[in-house]
Amino acid sequence: GFQFRDGGEGQRQGRERRIQSLRLEDAKGLLQHYNVSLSLGAPDILPATLGGPDLELLGAPLVADCKTSDGQALTKGLKYCQLCVNALDKGEVDRAHLVNAYDGALLQELYTRDGSGLLISRDLYEGIRRAQPRDVRGILKLIQPLIDEGILTKRTRADIELEIESYHVLIRDEGIIGVAQLRLFENGFGELACLAIHPKYRRIGKGESMLSFIERLSVQKQIKTLFCLSTNTMQWFKERGFVEGSVEDLPPSRQKEYSWGRRSMVYLKKITDSRAVDEEELLWDVLTDTAALQRR
Repeated sequence: GFQFRDGGEGQRQGRERRIQSLRLEDAKGLLQHYNVSLSLGAPDILPATLGGPDLELLGAPLVADCKTSDGQALTKGLKYCQLCVNALDKGEVDRAHLVNAYDGALLQELYTRDGSGLLISRDLYEGIRRAQPRDVRGILKLIQPLIDEGILTKRTRADIELEIESYHVLIRDEGIIGVAQLRLFENGFGELACLAIHPKYRRIGKGESMLSFIERLSVQKQIKTLFCLSTNTMQWFKERGFVEGSVEDLPPSRQKEYSWGRRSMVYLKKITDSRAVDEEELLWDVLTDTAALQRR
């Protein structure tokens, strides 16, 4: 079989783990590291061209499980990776699964948390970036209606400027159509303090993309529990894995900030790993596509 493993900090501490998913750009970087052309028309990959020191990709050196002991397995694995990248690049599919050929592997990949192979996906977060000072006006314009309705707590231009590094925005045609804020707290807690999407884009999966981005960011920042507060019943969040809690479930410093005058409801979600985020993205892609077909 063929696997990619995390040769970064986990390997140095004796906890090397299998890489379960890669974004398209990371997969391209992996192929380029091994001098593999991204074009299917290129000459076949030769084992003799493989090897060399591992290159750090997005903070985690990727190493082949069998690159020195079984060059043929590595060659085959990279060839299949090349096929996946080519299909994704053409826009034919959003995701590609690279699965070892043994009985039950496909079922294990699709229906278990850990899977059995490697999931490569297109950049579902295209257009999302960290907010910058120049975005403050656009952010405030987008969230002001929600503030007026009492859904979001009041925040001024100065408030947003002060915490601008905790905001991420979704850009389309140079305009802000989505915004999310992730605040960090002690004991592995993070608050989704703001999530707003322009009304025109709420029914085409942009809210799910922003939430998935924040959840994946939470994994990177080692957040174990993501929470949000609202004065409204948050059915949308319940459908996406959040459960109702109480003020006592919040980290101590956030409890001190709690506004008893608003009496916001508390919703929490356990954050496990990027694989769980992958699974939710698959589910909501299907539901979004189904809803779009029903509206036609």
